[in-house]
Amino acid sequence: MYIFIVNPVSGSGKGRKVWKKIQRKLIKLDIPYRSFYTKKAGHAFDLTKQLTELYRDKISAIIVIGGDGTIHEVVNGLANYPHIPFSAISAGSGNDFCRGFGIPRRPMAALNHILRAHRRRCDVGVYQFKRKVSPIGYFINGLGVGFDGEVAQLTNQSSYKRLLNKVKLGGLAYVISAFKLLFRYQTRDVRIKVDQEEHYFENVWLIVVSNIPNYAGGMKIVPSARPHDGQLDICVVNQL
Repeated sequence: MYIFIVNPVSGSGKGRKVWKKIQRKLIKLDIPYRSFYTKKAGHAFDLTKQLTELYRDKISAIIVIGGDGTIHEVVNGLANYPHIPFSAISAGSGNDFCRGFGIPRRPMAALNHILRAHRRRCDVGVYQFKRKVSPIGYFINGLGVGFDGEVAQLTNQSSYKRLLNKVKLGGLAYVISAFKLLFRYQTRDVRIKVDQEEHYFENVWLIVVSNIPNYAGGMKIVPSARPHDGQLDICVVNQL
């Protein structure tokens, strides 16, 4: 049985439209499935945890129809069941997961790819906050600290992201936010430990720990990153 977790409001309503097309195809192919709509932020995480507890031996795969935010929640919900196959059909603004994992952008092509693809293990990053109640989390795309984090926050809170999603230019929202923040962002000096070796950087704009080449709607921040190579790649932007 395939489990579909659908974010109906992702991409300014694109998630709902994509799911209707996928649903008709599943019925036509007589593929057993169950679908669940997310209702608020964090709901995809809760749904995934509940569904894996109930149906862990019956799930063929969990498939997200939504954006990278919904994907992030589902990845964290799967923490206790990493053997359950997972994929996504893009319906968000950035859609970096699908770019990074080579999943076609068109919904029907993506569905066919997922149904036919061989299972393959991939890398997952772990992050931890010292001052949080639930400090440990997981990421499958990448993790950014600094300027890009503020750009992402501003973009997700903006009205222009919703408008640009409607005309299929959601990735442009990140560029607009970057220019808005460019002249008032304060750089920091940073010390990083990588494989037991310390590195010191002055005037740091951003640090990205990446599992895939792209982020923020397709920008290739670390072109050499691969999600199956057993490594996370780090990009530090400083002294600009």
